[in-house]
Amino acid sequence: MMVAAVLYICFSIHATEWSSTNAGVSFVLPSDPAWQQVKPPRNEAKLVLQNTNGTATVFFAAFEKKHDEKELSEKLAEEWERGYFRKGNVRKLSGEFLNFKGKRAYKVTDEEIINGGRERGVAILWLNDGRICEIVAWKVEGDPLQDNVIKAFADSMAFLPKTSP
Repeated sequence: MMVAAVLYICFSIHATEWSSTNAGVSFVLPSDPAWQQVKPPRNEAKLVLQNTNGTATVFFAAFEKKHDEKELSEKLAEEWERGYFRKGNVRKLSGEFLNFKGKRAYKVTDEEIINGGRERGVAILWLNDGRICEIVAWKVEGDPLQDNVIKAFADSMAFLPKTSP
C-alpha cells in the first residue's frame, strides 16, 4: 500500500495528462525517463508507451466501429478474442469479466514464446459510447500489471465527462 501511495505521489508531481475526447478517456503519462511515447503501429492505437530497453509496452486503443450494446457482452468479448488470438503462437492463460472504473470489462492474460523468451500479456477491454476500448500491455518474463509504470498508467485512466452535442 505504501509503494502505491509513493508511486501515486511521484506520478502526480510531474504528471502530464493525455486525453482523447473522441475516445472519452484520459491517462497520466509516466514521468519515468525509462519510458517513452512511440508511434502507434495501427490506427486504433491512440497512445503507445514503451520502456527504452524494449522489454515492456503498454497502449490504449479505441476502435471506430460503434456497437449497439451499452456494455460489453460475452459475444463481443468472444469476437474480440478471435481477432486478438489470430496469431497461432499466443496462448490464452485466462479470461474474466470484471468491473473496470465502473464499466463491465473483460480481462484476458496471455503468453507468447519469442526467440526462446517468454512474453506475458494482458488486455482489458470495455465499451465506451458503443466503441470497444482497450488497454493492452506486455512484458518480457513477467506479469505486466506487476510493473509499477504499467500499473500506474492503467490505474490513471479516467473517463471524460460527456459533452452535449
